[in-house]
Amino acid sequence: MTGPANSKLPWRFLFDSINDAIFLHSLTPEGLPGLFQEVNEVACRRWGYTREELLRMTPAEIEVPDKKQELPAILRRLEKDGQVVYEMVHRARDGRRIPVEISAHRVEVEGQPLVLSIARDLTERRRSEMELRRIQAAIDDVSEAILMTDLKGRPLYLNLAFASLSGHIRETLPPTGVAPLFVDPTLFKTIVDRICEGFPWHGESELRTLSGEVRPVQMGVTAIEDDRLRRVGLSFVLRDLTERRRIEREREALQAQLLQAQKMESIGRLSAGVAHEINSPIQYVGDNTRFLKDAFADLMGMLKTLEAVSEQVEKGLTAADCTAAVKKAIADCDWYYLSREIPKAIEQSLEGIQRVSQIVLAMKEFSHPDSVGRVPSDLNRGVESTIAVARNEWRYVAEVETDLDAHLPLVTCAPGEINQVLLNLIVNAAHAVALARESGQLVGKGRIRVITRRMNDEVEIQVIDNGTGISEAIRSRIFEPFFTTKKTGQGTGQGLALSYNIVKKHGGSLTVESREGEGTTFFVRLPLQGGGV
Repeated sequence: MTGPANSKLPWRFLFDSINDAIFLHSLTPEGLPGLFQEVNEVACRRWGYTREELLRMTPAEIEVPDKKQELPAILRRLEKDGQVVYEMVHRARDGRRIPVEISAHRVEVEGQPLVLSIARDLTERRRSEMELRRIQAAIDDVSEAILMTDLKGRPLYLNLAFASLSGHIRETLPPTGVAPLFVDPTLFKTIVDRICEGFPWHGESELRTLSGEVRPVQMGVTAIEDDRLRRVGLSFVLRDLTERRRIEREREALQAQLLQAQKMESIGRLSAGVAHEINSPIQYVGDNTRFLKDAFADLMGMLKTLEAVSEQVEKGLTAADCTAAVKKAIADCDWYYLSREIPKAIEQSLEGIQRVSQIVLAMKEFSHPDSVGRVPSDLNRGVESTIAVARNEWRYVAEVETDLDAHLPLVTCAPGEINQVLLNLIVNAAHAVALARESGQLVGKGRIRVITRRMNDEVEIQVIDNGTGISEAIRSRIFEPFFTTKKTGQGTGQGLALSYNIVKKHGGSLTVESREGEGTTFFVRLPLQGGGV
């Protein structure tokens, strides 16, 4: 070190080990910055000059021209307070602009006034600030709402989307924590516990806005970590589900209308068959009732004759005449014929009434009102009642076999909707078998099998037929709305599409396996405890 400061700064190593640039310059008689008296190695390296070059220069020569007008005010503050901190822009030897924060102090060395300036390069800070502004601008541009808090929920940052969603700005958020924003009072603690265990949190919740409105949101929460990977905060990413829920409600309403229309179509299609199914047993119940009426009249005639014979016996009618009179009465009413046919007529009538009762019960169970919502339901009974209701669709073309799991547990579902799915699949199977018979692919009656099985936490229903099968070309389209291969008037193409949506809404699946010319199997899987929405 040279100059008057040499005797006061003998600790060169300390001077050069500081990571900031250090400049020591004199003051002119006018109080303006004079020549540099000393600089450290950092100043030389970052500004691109040699030490000798800098010692022949003044601060004015490394300051950019557009900042020099600020110097008078800075020097006045330095003169008044003896120190000043300010920002300046220096120019390196290669022309680079170096933003710096300068901490300047007036010192005296051997009676000579000097200024010791420590210049901290702000290039990285400015770059970081610019990057931070870009990141913040990008975050503000995203559609998802973002909120950052510490682990106690005290707000650290929120973007424009969150302000729009919640109505809050940072100043209006609860200073004690954002937990009251969630309708569920235990949710925030649940999230913090999950994050502290090292896992993110994902789910749906309800957010209370500044105006008191409750909005459904989809939310993901991850940890904010410091440079030591310690969890110090929470980052919430929220998506407003209000519009989606509105669309879902409209879609559900539309689907309910389509389902009702499809039910009406099914009722219209099945009504003639059900009427026929009821008409046959009712007809022979009626015939047997008329027979019993006539038989009762004959029996009453026989009883009256026997009563008259009994009176004549009391008046002295001989045993031979009495026997002859009784035999004649029995012969006149044809008792031996009636004794055989009356029990048969009664048995047939009871069977007919039981058959009608079964059909009515099947119709009742099939059309179970959906307004009751989801309830534990016996799917085996649903299968049996649906097969009975659809009997007229399959009885002339196929035999129906069932293999129902006797230990099948109850399944939480909307029974009316599931019965509608089963009806669609059984009717489709009957039509496929009928088409196979018409085309000569199948001789005689076909076969439809319905199987129920438990599969872990699910129940599976299989509807199997040996009909025409489904060609590979259209197999991927069979669940599309309005897609049908049936002739005009035989269907709207809504059956499988609605069935697919019903099963999906229950959290289950509807899939198909088919070989053209051999048959088709539909698989319905439903969760035991219900699922979906």
